[in-house]
Amino acid sequence: MGHARRHPERDVLLKLRSRPGEHTTHIEELPYQKLSQRLDLPANFRLVYGHMGEVLDRTDLLVTVSSTAALESLHRRIPTAILTDLGIREALGNHHFVGSGCLASWDQLDAGHRPEPDEEWVARQGVATGGRYGTAFDTARERIAGLLGRPGGLPPLTPYYTPVTAPGYLPGILARHHLGPDGTPLPGAPAADREPGPVRQIVRRAARGAYRHGVQRVAPVIRRMGEL
Repeated sequence: MGHARRHPERDVLLKLRSRPGEHTTHIEELPYQKLSQRLDLPANFRLVYGHMGEVLDRTDLLVTVSSTAALESLHRRIPTAILTDLGIREALGNHHFVGSGCLASWDQLDAGHRPEPDEEWVARQGVATGGRYGTAFDTARERIAGLLGRPGGLPPLTPYYTPVTAPGYLPGILARHHLGPDGTPLPGAPAADREPGPVRQIVRRAARGAYRHGVQRVAPVIRRMGEL
């Protein structure tokens, strides 16, 4: 909203994932719709919904903390900013964009800065601007073809975790998958091709149903009760 107030000549759109009442995979304790009702929104600030592509059709700057929308925006060659106001951290997901040339703060954007993406970084993400998708993955195809054409087949796997490099970590990981320290199946390990029994299938369906009910029905009621 601060950007909208500083630039009354611009339309600032807050793209939301879902409309009120729609269920998503993310449960928001404080939906933007409710937050906006408590604030004095500038006239040029609006909440918008719908298809991201339709919103990008009228966008000249996309600002996000971390989102796949940034890659879609870069594909369209729209100036794209990944916010750094809260730091660059794995918990935020914006660490993925280090080296992209897109990192910026609101102060920089307010001052007129428009990030310039690093073309090499963008290409490594599979975003081929300018209609180059037909040849964008030629290097990967050549690499795969070379590996498949090696005499004697593919080279053996060389995992980083071994009994030498991770003796205190690897055995526990393997045990959770019913494997011994040397990778052999432990006694009583379930067969890979064996279907779960009818009891386990019933329990799985019940657990999934209970989870969906909790997310879609119970959680919203608890949130509403907390607002009383």
